[in-house]
Amino acid sequence: MIFGTNLKIYNAKNDLVDLDDLDSIFSVSPEGFGAAIENNIFNAGASFKSSGVDMKASSLKLNLYFGLGDDKSEMVEYRKFVEFLNYPPYRLVYITEGTELFRDCILNEITKSDINTNQVLLEHVTFDFLTPFYKEISETYKPNSDTEGDGKIYAGINKPRNLIANPNFLNNMQDWSNMSDPEGTYQLQAPATDKPTSNILKLTSSNNKLSSFLNAWGLKVRKGDRLSFRVDIKTENNPDYDRPVIRVVYGTGEKNYKYSDLGITASSSSFKTAAISFIVPEDGVFSLKLINQNLSTFSEMSTYFREPILIRGDVSDMPVEQYDSSYPNLNLLDGTKDFSGTWINSSSWVTDGTYKGLTVKTQNVPWTPTSKKFTVLTSGTYTISEYVRNTGTEGAASYLNINGSIVAQKDNGTHFDWKVVSFTRALSKGDVISLETHNGTTGQISVAGYKVEYGSTATPWTSSASEVKPTDYPSYMPGFYEGKQVYDSYVYPYVYESDYNGESDVFQIENNSVYIGSAKGSPVEITVHGPCTNPYWEILDGSKVLQSDGYNIDVPEGYRLVVSSVVQKQRVKLIAPDGTISDVYQQQDLSRSNFITIPEGRVTLAFHNIGDVSFNYREEYITV
Repeated sequence: MIFGTNLKIYNAKNDLVDLDDLDSIFSVSPEGFGAAIENNIFNAGASFKSSGVDMKASSLKLNLYFGLGDDKSEMVEYRKFVEFLNYPPYRLVYITEGTELFRDCILNEITKSDINTNQVLLEHVTFDFLTPFYKEISETYKPNSDTEGDGKIYAGINKPRNLIANPNFLNNMQDWSNMSDPEGTYQLQAPATDKPTSNILKLTSSNNKLSSFLNAWGLKVRKGDRLSFRVDIKTENNPDYDRPVIRVVYGTGEKNYKYSDLGITASSSSFKTAAISFIVPEDGVFSLKLINQNLSTFSEMSTYFREPILIRGDVSDMPVEQYDSSYPNLNLLDGTKDFSGTWINSSSWVTDGTYKGLTVKTQNVPWTPTSKKFTVLTSGTYTISEYVRNTGTEGAASYLNINGSIVAQKDNGTHFDWKVVSFTRALSKGDVISLETHNGTTGQISVAGYKVEYGSTATPWTSSASEVKPTDYPSYMPGFYEGKQVYDSYVYPYVYESDYNGESDVFQIENNSVYIGSAKGSPVEITVHGPCTNPYWEILDGSKVLQSDGYNIDVPEGYRLVVSSVVQKQRVKLIAPDGTISDVYQQQDLSRSNFITIPEGRVTLAFHNIGDVSFNYREEYITV
């Protein structure tokens, strides 16, 4: 059996050749996906030191079979491929674990022989790589009311997330660490009538005993971070309101908050909402304790807690309601936000703007649905859905396809705005399903937000587990997402405008590139939309500016300033509404560090003196 390589390739004209097509070109035995490094080593007595590393140039070698599906097509397919190669450079697409990775390359060699004794044309091709493997990560942001005048700038969202894992005390206090004395006890109580969805934690201590629970351990904080905590507290049999009820630890320091600090006194017979806001005094690891400590002669003292919430931000940034009622399932398919990957009949649909931040595809050829197949791995109930719009007067229909056969149909009607169309079915392992929507008229049917999920309900669109970002989640959740703890990586970060010389758009970036010491950062292309004057941007680690770039230029309304640090197309251009391009590199602010790259790890990208901005960077991998 011959196994393919999961490879495709584009030329400079954006023509595509599938290198796994048995009927035309079929590639086998790839070599060259690894990495070769040259270490710069010098002698230091009996030892050696390294002054850095350089990547060695690498190449991809492939064996190509031409025309396996037709005995008469070998030479035809070979000539077609050579014509394809006439437009370098090329972009290789490698599909691994459901993810498309790209790598730019140029031709080094292609052989030409005659048809062998097996009536097969087998040739060898070598491509020299120009880049590491990469995938493009794109973001687009526009100013909103939350970034204007309130002192804080959020990374594209309105509110931060709860840092407390399991704030509703589920699963017998999962993700809470019991720090109590042996005689200290706890009890989980059902919600009270005023908050019917919020469980209650009761801590009880006998004389001179402590009952407490720890949460948020392992949360990394930096000096100057602002954190805020809110919780409902009620106490009984408490003779002393000047004893700790909340303890926070950051780095080597800690601070106790007493009942009286939070306005809880002997007259507080019911739950009282207490809030704390503080600035972290030093870099370190944060934790928080809920405490009930009985230092009296009373035989028993209790404190009740509910709805703990910890955020990066001020108390005013917290939600009014603790929980968001909608918890969408993750998508079981990759590439549904932008129709990336393999889609049936993709060439018959054109990109047509966005809806809810999702790429919209509009029908270009009637009766030709676009869809993505999903293969069931575990038997159960599944729901498949998508957003559909019909701008015409001819009816649109959606079909559920299982194993190549239409098993259900929904007539969606004529001329309607966006709505969700879904099908639910009990499926067996190995079933292949897809959702197909179309009609008989070109350019009237649009789709977006294709989704496959577990269960019998079509929940709001999210990306897949491998693609999900903070902006894909609902605004607040009770600490669990389909049974998974919400960690700090899902916190919506912010900075204060005062840190950045005026209004700006500030975004947190987590760059997971793998360079093995051979590079310092990933290239990025930035597009600034006018009108604006003298735009500039910075890469920051905390308050430290690592890199910066800017241009002494007016960008008029309708114009775009495009700045790219991609080595193969490093450029600065001003694009007019009519498409006219001007090179404006000479307008660069020479006081700055020139073209920026995105370092590995978590950094802040801050824009200044701009309106709308979009950017994309390459998450790169030396080897995969």
